[in-house]
Amino acid sequence: MSLPRTSLTDSIKLIVVGDQLSGKSSVLEGLTNLPFPRDSGLCTRFPTQIVFKRSKVSTIEVSIIAAHGQSKSTVNAIAKFDPNGQRTLGVLTKPDLVDRGAEEKILELVTNQTGRGRFQLGYTIICNRSQSELGLTHHERNLREARFFETQPWSVVPKKRAGAVAVDVRSKIRELEVELDDLGPAREISNDQRNHLIRIASDFRGITVKAIDAYYGRDQCFEDDDDFRLATNVMDMDQNFSETIRRQGFTRSFRRNSDTAATEHESEPENISSQCGSEDSSSSFSIITKKYDRSKGFEIGTLNPSLLPSLFAEQSQWWEYYANCHVKKVIQKIHQFNHKALCYCCKDSILSERLWTRLAQLLLPSYREALNQVSFLVSVEKDGNLMTMNHYFADNLRKAREDRITRQLLNLQSWSTSDAQKEPLLRLKDTIAAFLSNEEYTVRDLHDTLEAYYKVARKRFVDAVCL
Repeated sequence: MSLPRTSLTDSIKLIVVGDQLSGKSSVLEGLTNLPFPRDSGLCTRFPTQIVFKRSKVSTIEVSIIAAHGQSKSTVNAIAKFDPNGQRTLGVLTKPDLVDRGAEEKILELVTNQTGRGRFQLGYTIICNRSQSELGLTHHERNLREARFFETQPWSVVPKKRAGAVAVDVRSKIRELEVELDDLGPAREISNDQRNHLIRIASDFRGITVKAIDAYYGRDQCFEDDDDFRLATNVMDMDQNFSETIRRQGFTRSFRRNSDTAATEHESEPENISSQCGSEDSSSSFSIITKKYDRSKGFEIGTLNPSLLPSLFAEQSQWWEYYANCHVKKVIQKIHQFNHKALCYCCKDSILSERLWTRLAQLLLPSYREALNQVSFLVSVEKDGNLMTMNHYFADNLRKAREDRITRQLLNLQSWSTSDAQKEPLLRLKDTIAAFLSNEEYTVRDLHDTLEAYYKVARKRFVDAVCL
């Protein structure tokens, strides 16, 4: 058997082939609800063409094989047009004529227990009209078929594989109509295509504005997927970044020795040993002392102006690492949002992926600029002059100095007054002896100054990165 390739073949949507008297006309009647000539011994000996919609591509080929056996000639003919079996659906007919005990092989084929063979779409099974059923309506015929497949052993056949109704495309059409509505109107001319792209861009901008403004009440996408809640996600990452810098952004802890005063830093987790620090917190003063000794110049009564910037650069050396990690996470979250928002606004998967390919390339310079901005902010903090107009720096430094001196003097208490205040009394000579040498005083004051400035600069840096 051969199927010559003609102009008619190009326009056919379904090609039904099979053995003589295998029930091809009954299959077409079940699919189209169009009446066909029926009588005992009547055989259709002429090609039948039913055209609903013309198409240049043959999309589906259905092989109708009688339940008593499979025709090799039919399968070989189909192989010429569908060698991979991707567009061929096998239909088994006349199951009521199968001998008792032979149903198992048919059921294995329909239920896919033996695999789909060369037909990737698998097999379905339908009942043909008997002579006594020729006068039944299509609805009555379908009811009779449904009752047949409720009997044993045919009841194990999946509903989507049993009966002419199973191969009915109405339910699939409804699904495709929904998808078609999502695609919007036809876009055959350039003006229609341009308007469609403008609509997608407008919807995309609307979703983006709502995501940035945290206005989540009007679109279902914000309820269905938390990745659309961009402002919330970025805010959470900003808070995690701020906490990470506060806990781990320093090289050495500012924890005080027992003979020095504690500032408000002692109540912060910064005093926990740094996971990044190369030195223990107990060596903070010794490190500053070493750097102070190595930076002495010809200055009189002052210290080398390059010492404090050097100490600060070393103390904040982990800022760039954590800031880059944070910005990369934010970029990844934004990139993910952009892709999902585009797919949400453009239901056509092929068009959305093409648009995304172009859009992603346009976003890359912005991502690189964000990373370059991190390097710039780090350079300003570490390589520029140490400067701040924030009054908290002076307040913190003054408090640190007062607390340090107060704690030192409290250790020298000799008496206390007898009144209710119980003010401590000190010997004058003990107070004079308690004053430190110039070098030791300078080192401890450097520590307090570095700590006060670090706290102000850290908050400024975190704000700048998050903005």
